[in-house]
Amino acid sequence: MADFPTTARVVIIGGGVVGVSTLYHLARAGWTDCVLLEKNELTAGSTWHAAGNCPNFSNSWAVMNMQRYGLEMYRSLGEAVGYPINYHVTGALRLAHSRERMQEFEHVASMARAQGLGMEMCTPAELKEHNPFIELHDLAGGLWDPLDGDIDPAQLTQALAKGAREAGGQIHRFTPATGIDRDGDEWIVHTEKGDIRCEKVVNAAGYYAQRVGEWFRPHGGRRVPAVVMSHQYFLTEEIPELAAWTAEKGHKMPMVRDVDSSYYLRQDKNGLNLGPYERNCKAHWITPDDPMPEDFSFQLYPDDLDRLEWYIEDAMARMPLLGQSGVGRVINGPIPYAPDGLPMLGPMPGVPNAFEAHSFTFGIAQGGGAGKVMAEWIMAGETEWDMWDVDPRRFTAYADHDFTLAKALETYGHEYAMHFPHHAWPAGRDKKLSPLHDRLRDAGGQMGAYNGWERANWFAKPGDDTSEAATQTWDREGPWAVRVREEVAAVRDHVGVLDLPGFSRFALTGPGAAEWLLGRIAGALPKVGRMTLGYFLDSRGRVLTEMSILRHEEDDFTLITAAPAQWHDFELLRDALPKGGAISLTDQTDQVSTLILCGPKSRALLAPLAPDADLALPWLSHQEASVQGKPALLARVCFAGELGWEIHAAPSDMPAIYDAVIAGGAVPFGMFALNSMRLEKGYRTWKGDLSQEYSLLESGLDRFIRLEKPQAFPGKAALVAERAAGPQRRFVTLIVEDNPQDAPAMATLRLKGRVVGEVTSGGYGSASMPPSPSGWFTPRLPCRAPTSRWKSLARATAPRCSPTRRFGTVKTPASARRRSEMVQLPSKARAVIIGGGVIGCSVAYHLTKLGWTDVVLLERKQLTSGTTWHAAGLIAQLRATQNMTRLAKYSQELYGALEAETGVATGFKRVGSITAALTPARREEILRQAAMARAFGVEVEEITPAEVRAKYPHVETEGMTGAVYLPKDGQGDPTNIALALAKGARARGAIVAERVKASGVVRAGRRITAVDWAGEDGSAGQIEAEHVINCAGMWGRDVGRMLGSNVPLQACEHFYIVTEAIPSLRELPVLRVPDEYAYYKEDAGKILLGAFEPVAKPWALQGIPVSFEFDQLPEDFDHFEPILEMAVKRLPLLAEAGIHTFFNGPESFTPDDAYHLGQAPEMDNVWVAAGFNSIGIQSAGGAGMALAQWMEDGQKPFDLGDVDISRMQPFQGNKTYLAERSTETLGLLYADHFPYRQKATARGIRRSPLHAHLLEHGAVMGEFAGWERANWFADPGQTREYRYAWGRQNWFDNQAAEHAAIRTGVGLYDMSSFGKIRVEGPEAEAFLNHVCGAQMAVPVGKIVYTQFLNPRGGIEADVTVTRLSETAYLVVTPAATRLADETWLRRHAGERLVVITDVTAGEAVLAIMGPKAREVLQAISPNDFSNETHPFGMAREIEIGMGLARAHRVSYVGELGWELYVSTEMAAHVFEALTEAGAAYGLKLCGLHAMDSCRIEKGFRHFGHDITCEDHVLEAGLGFAVKTDKPNFIGRDAVLRKKEEGLKLRMVQFRLTDPEPLLYHAEPILRDGKITGYLSSGNYGHYLGGAIGLGYVPCEEESVSDLLGSTYEIDVAGRRIKAEVSLKPMYDPSGARSKS
Repeated sequence: MADFPTTARVVIIGGGVVGVSTLYHLARAGWTDCVLLEKNELTAGSTWHAAGNCPNFSNSWAVMNMQRYGLEMYRSLGEAVGYPINYHVTGALRLAHSRERMQEFEHVASMARAQGLGMEMCTPAELKEHNPFIELHDLAGGLWDPLDGDIDPAQLTQALAKGAREAGGQIHRFTPATGIDRDGDEWIVHTEKGDIRCEKVVNAAGYYAQRVGEWFRPHGGRRVPAVVMSHQYFLTEEIPELAAWTAEKGHKMPMVRDVDSSYYLRQDKNGLNLGPYERNCKAHWITPDDPMPEDFSFQLYPDDLDRLEWYIEDAMARMPLLGQSGVGRVINGPIPYAPDGLPMLGPMPGVPNAFEAHSFTFGIAQGGGAGKVMAEWIMAGETEWDMWDVDPRRFTAYADHDFTLAKALETYGHEYAMHFPHHAWPAGRDKKLSPLHDRLRDAGGQMGAYNGWERANWFAKPGDDTSEAATQTWDREGPWAVRVREEVAAVRDHVGVLDLPGFSRFALTGPGAAEWLLGRIAGALPKVGRMTLGYFLDSRGRVLTEMSILRHEEDDFTLITAAPAQWHDFELLRDALPKGGAISLTDQTDQVSTLILCGPKSRALLAPLAPDADLALPWLSHQEASVQGKPALLARVCFAGELGWEIHAAPSDMPAIYDAVIAGGAVPFGMFALNSMRLEKGYRTWKGDLSQEYSLLESGLDRFIRLEKPQAFPGKAALVAERAAGPQRRFVTLIVEDNPQDAPAMATLRLKGRVVGEVTSGGYGSASMPPSPSGWFTPRLPCRAPTSRWKSLARATAPRCSPTRRFGTVKTPASARRRSEMVQLPSKARAVIIGGGVIGCSVAYHLTKLGWTDVVLLERKQLTSGTTWHAAGLIAQLRATQNMTRLAKYSQELYGALEAETGVATGFKRVGSITAALTPARREEILRQAAMARAFGVEVEEITPAEVRAKYPHVETEGMTGAVYLPKDGQGDPTNIALALAKGARARGAIVAERVKASGVVRAGRRITAVDWAGEDGSAGQIEAEHVINCAGMWGRDVGRMLGSNVPLQACEHFYIVTEAIPSLRELPVLRVPDEYAYYKEDAGKILLGAFEPVAKPWALQGIPVSFEFDQLPEDFDHFEPILEMAVKRLPLLAEAGIHTFFNGPESFTPDDAYHLGQAPEMDNVWVAAGFNSIGIQSAGGAGMALAQWMEDGQKPFDLGDVDISRMQPFQGNKTYLAERSTETLGLLYADHFPYRQKATARGIRRSPLHAHLLEHGAVMGEFAGWERANWFADPGQTREYRYAWGRQNWFDNQAAEHAAIRTGVGLYDMSSFGKIRVEGPEAEAFLNHVCGAQMAVPVGKIVYTQFLNPRGGIEADVTVTRLSETAYLVVTPAATRLADETWLRRHAGERLVVITDVTAGEAVLAIMGPKAREVLQAISPNDFSNETHPFGMAREIEIGMGLARAHRVSYVGELGWELYVSTEMAAHVFEALTEAGAAYGLKLCGLHAMDSCRIEKGFRHFGHDITCEDHVLEAGLGFAVKTDKPNFIGRDAVLRKKEEGLKLRMVQFRLTDPEPLLYHAEPILRDGKITGYLSSGNYGHYLGGAIGLGYVPCEEESVSDLLGSTYEIDVAGRRIKAEVSLKPMYDPSGARSKS
C-alpha cells in the first residue's frame, strides 16, 4: 500500500463517466493532487450499460451548454489522449406529431443557433430524406441535429481516465469509500485501504449517491433527493437490410427519437436499439422489501418487456425494420433520477467544501461538460455558465422521499414531455402551504409550486376551464388570459392583493454587519428605516443573486430574496461571514409570510387598517405598524410597479389581515398578473433576467453600483474594467408584435438572420397594451448597434447603451458613406500595411514617395473608421524632444501642401495655440517648455492673462498665473488628411483595399513571408510580402500578436462635446487649460471641448467588437460632468450654447504615453506605427516619413528612441497591466510633468531579489522598464513619498547625503535591473569585435567599456563587455535597452557560431562605491582587493560572507568601487553581510538619484539622453572607447571619416554658477548670448555645489580654446543663468579616484 495516498486536494467518490470527467478536467487544469475512488471497476455502476446516446437537444440553456461542450470535446478526445473511442456522429431526427411539438423544436433550434449549433426544422418529406427507413404517418414534421450520435460509454470513460492519469490525477479502482469524517477544515475519507485527508470531496457515486450522501448528514448535509429508476432498452439481432444499407452508405443510420411516443431508436452495429421512457415506469430500492444491494456492480434487473409492449408496437410501425429481426439482448439497468430529471451538479447543500455530481439521466452526453463545470466549482468557486438548473441547492427541505419518488416517476414517464408556460405538473404538490391556502382555493385560485410553496397563479371564475389539458399549449390565450387581464386592471385602477408566501428571509445582525455587507454588495446600504436592492456578484461582476435589504438599526438588517434561492443565498452569506461569530445570520423564511397590496387606492384601503402607520413615508421606506391589530412590517415597495406595500407578518396573523384587506375591497391577483406587470416595468427576476450569464452592468443596473466606495466587493475589478470598456450587451424591454405566443426564456433575437440577443423572460403586458395579441419580453442585446437599426423590431423601448441624458448625434464622416469597391489584390508586394487610419495612409504615402510602388494597404472596414475619423484634429509643433518636435513640424508642412498635390482639402490652418497655467508649478512648466521651444526653433511667446483675453475674448482669466502662445500651431480635418495621404499613395502606385481584413500570416523564423486576407464579400487570398507594417491603431496589439510581435497598447474612452453654432464666433486659437484637463477648439462657429481626465476609462478589455466601424461609445455624462462644470466657468458662453454632440470614442494609449514606431524586435521584417495617444493627427505625417525612411535605409534616419517599439518590455503586452496602466496614461497628457514623476499604476511587477530588504531600510521606489528600483532612502520618521515640484523636491537632502557617502565614505546601491546578455560560442570574440567599437580580444576577466555603432558612427548601445572565458562574454546594458541591445546582437549575428542568451534574472547586482569600499569588502571576504591583485577594469570570482560573487571593478560614479554580480538565491545573504559589515564604516544605502548626480559630476554619458544613434561617438567624447586599428567593425569607416573631417559638435559639461536653479534636460544653451543647443541631461552636483548639465555645442573649424573661451548661459524657465564649461570632467578629471 506504499502508493496509496494519505492526503489529497480533492477526493472524488465514484468512477463513472462524470467522476472520471471531473478528475480529467481537474488534472488538465493543473490540480494533480486529486484522487478518484471507485469501489469496483470504472463504469461499473450505470455507465457501463448506458445506451451512449449523445444529443445536443435540451430545453435548458445550462444543460445544452454542457452537452454542446461535451460532444465537441468527445470528437477530438480519442486523438488527444491516444485512446480509441467508437464515436459515431450520425445525426438524429426528432419527430413531431403536433403543432405544439413543432413549436418546441423551433424554440430549441433557436437556442441551438445561439450556441453555435445548426439544428434544422424538417417537413415530413425531409425527414424521410435523412432516414429512409421511417414511416411518416401522424407526423407534422421534425427536427434534424447533424451533430447527434452515439458513443461507447466504457471507451469514453477509459479515455478520460487515461487523460486524467497522464495529467497527474490518481485513480484507485476496487477501493470503496466507507465513510467520511471532518477534522477542522479537512475531510477524512475512509477506505478499506486507509484514510485520505483532503480539502474537498465530490459525491459522484451515481445511483449510490444517496447512500454516500448519508455520510454528510452529521456535517450539515441533507437526504439526497434522488430515486433509482429502471431504464430498459433492447438490442435486436442483425438486420440484413440495414447491414446492406450501411455498407453502401459507409455510415450508420441517423437516430430517430419519436418523442411524442416516448422512445429513441438507433442503429447498434447492424441491428437496432429501442429505448422507451414508459409511462408505467418503475422505481427500485425504495421500500424495505426491496433494499439497495451493497454492491450492484455490472449487474442488471430482470427483463420486463411486457411493460414496453405498446412502445415496441408503435416503434415497429414507425420503422418496420424493427420487426425484421429478433431480440438479441435486453438491458434493464438502474439510472438515478432527481425530482426534475436534471442532474445534481454543484456545491453540496449545507456542507463546506463538498460537492455533488450525480443523478444524470443523460450522463454520457452530459459527462464531458459536467466534468468541466464541477472542476470550475472546485477550483474557482464559480462557473463559466449559469448552472442553476442543475444546482443541488434548488431543492430545499420540502424535497423529502415521497416528493422525490412522485416527481421521479412523473419525470421519467414524461422524459420527452413539453413544458408549457401555463402548465403545472400535478405530482409532488402541496408540500408547503400558505396560511391563506384554503381561502385562495375557495376564491378560485389555480395553484403553482414555487420552491415547494403553493401560490395562486390566477383566479378562475365559475365556468372557466381549469383542466390540465387546457394548459397544454404554447399559446397566450387560454382560460386564464381574460382573468389575468381583469386582475391587472384591478391593480392598475383600484387595488389588488397577492399572497406571496415563501420569500427567503434572513436576519443579519451584530457589530460590523453593515461594514461586512458593504463589502459583499456592489452598491450602497440604505439608511435606517429605508430599503434597497443589493446585488451579490461573482468575480466577473456577474449576478449571483439579488436581495432586498431592509435596515432596522446601524447593524441590524433583514435580507429578503426569491423563494427558490433559500439555500443558495443563505450559503452565499454564511460562507462569507467573518470568523468569530460577532455577526449572526438566521434563516427566518418560515416565520413570516407576505402580502402584496398595490394599486392607486391601496393607501386609502390600508389607512383604516393601520391607523398607527405613517403611509406618507416615501418609496423604499419601511416601518413597524399594526394591521388589523396584528403586528406587521410595512415595506413601501411594489414589484408590480404601482403604489403599494408589502405586508410582512407572522403566518398565524396573516388570515386576519388578509380578510380585512379583502373586506376593504382588494381584488386577489395571482403570479401570472404579477409577471405581466413587472415585465411592463422592466423589473428583473432572479435566474430569469438576473443570472451568472450577465454582468450587473449588462443587466442595466448601473444605479446599484458604487465603484467609488473603498470596499473591494466581489466583482469590483471586473466592473471597473467593464465600465471602462463598455458593456458588450444591454438589458432592454421590447414589444413583440402580432404573435399569439409569448417569447419563451432563451428564445433568440435575430437581426437580418444574425443572433444578436436572447430572451430572458416574457409575457403579456396586460396593463398598457391594446387587446391585440402582442407581448413583452426582456432580451439582452449587443449595445453597439445604432438605435435606428432596431426600429423595425422594437416599437417601444429601443436598446440604449448610454445614460438618459443625450446631447445630440454625431455626423457620420463622408468616408463612412462612400460605398467601397473591391480592388484586385496582387499575389506579391514589397510592403503590406495593415490598417487604414491616418498613420497607415501616411506610411503608404511616404513609401511610394521613396519609389516603393508595390505597396498594399489593407483596411478591415473603411479608411479612418477606427479612431482617425473622430479625432479632434489639433496639430501642434512642440513635443518633449527635438526629434519629436521635428516630426510634428514636418506634419504641419506636409498637411499644408497636400491639397495642392492631391486636390483633397485637408482643412489645415495655422490658428495658433495658447496653453494657460493656473498654478505656479504649471507656470514653471510652460516657461520651461517655452525655453525648450526656443532651443528647438519653434516660435513661442510668453503672454500674460490679459494677453490671453485679447487673443481669446471669451475666456475667463481668473486664476491664471501665466500662459504661452505658439502662433504656428494649427488644426485640420483628420478624415480628409488621411484620404489625401491615401490618394497620394494611390497616385504613385499603391493599392488601398477597403473592407479587406488581414486574416492571418505565414511565418518562417523571424520573418513573415505572406499575409492572408479575407474580403467582406467572401473573397480571400494571400500576398507574399517582403515587409509587413502594423498600423492597426487600437487593434495594434492583436495584429502584433498575429505578426509575432509585442505591441502594448490599450484603447481608452476619450470624451468631447461640440456646441451648437454660436453666432459671431470668429476664428480662435486652440486653448489648452491642462489644470482643468480641458482643451477648446473653435470649429466652424462651434466650440469643441475635449478632456484628458486624470482617471481614464479603458475600453474593450475583452476585445474590440468585430463589427466596429465609425462607432461611438456609450455616453458617460457623470464621468465628463466635472470637466464640463469647470469649462462653463472658464468659458461662460458654454452656459448659453446648446450642446450639439456629446461624443465618446476610443483612442489607443501606450504604457508610457509615447507612440510605437519602428522595427519589431521579435521579427526582422515586421514594422509598427501604432498607439498614438491622442496625438495621431499631429504625429502621423512625420511618423510615416520617419518609418518609411527607416525601411528604405535599413537604419533610423535620426534618433527615435522616445518612440522606438523596442523600448517596450515583453510583459507590457499583458492585458491586465495595460488595463490598469491606461487608467493613468491618458490623464498624464495634461498632468503636471514634474521631473522624476513616477507612474502610480501597474507597479511592483519586476522586483530585485533585494526588494523587501530595501523597503525595510526606507527605500522609496521608482519604476523603470517595469523594474521597482530604489531612487532614494527616507530617513527614520520621514514620509516615504514623492512631493513633486520644479524646485528642490522633498528628497533633495536625502540625495545630498547619499551623494556625500559615495564621495567621502561608502555607499551601496542595487543595480539588479541591469540587462545582462551572455554571448558565447567559438566565434564570440570575432562577432563582438564586429559589433563593438572596442577591442574584444582581451584576457579572461577583462571588462571593456564600448559602444555598438551604426554605419554613421552613431551610438546604438552603450555597454560594458566582460570576458568570462575563452568563448563566453557578458554584455551589461541599461535596463530599458536590454531588449533593443539583444535584438541588435541577434540581427548582426548572421551565420556566426554564437549563442545569445538573456540572463538578466539570474544575477542581482550590488554596487559598493566610495573611498571605503575596499575596507568593507575586505572585512567579509578572504580575497585580496588591492590594485595589484584586482586592478580597475577586471572581474573575478570572490567569496563574500558565506556566498560567492563575481566582482567587477568598474564605476559609474567616479569612485573606487565594485559591482558585485551575485546569483539571485544568494543576493539577500550578500546584502545582509555587506550592510552588517559596512555599519562600522558608515556604509549608507543609496538610490539611483544619487548615482545619477555622481555620474553627471564625472561627466559620464547617459544613453538615450546624452548619447543616441544620431550622436557620433567621437563628438560624444568617447573616441577612447573605439579602436580603429582593428578591421571591419560596424561604424569604423564613419569613425575614420570623422577623424579626417573634424568634429562639428562637442559634448560639453556645464555648471551653473548660481547654486539655486536646477537642471533637468532640454534647457537651451546660450553661447555669447545666442542659442546654440540644449542640454541633453541635467542633475544637481552636490559635491561641485551647483546644477550640472551635459550638452552638445557646435564647434566646426574651432579650436578647444575658442570653444571654451566663450561666455555660456543656460536658459532656465526664461532666466539666463551663467555657466562654467569644461570638456574634461569637472570632478576628478584624471580619473584617479576610481583607480586608487
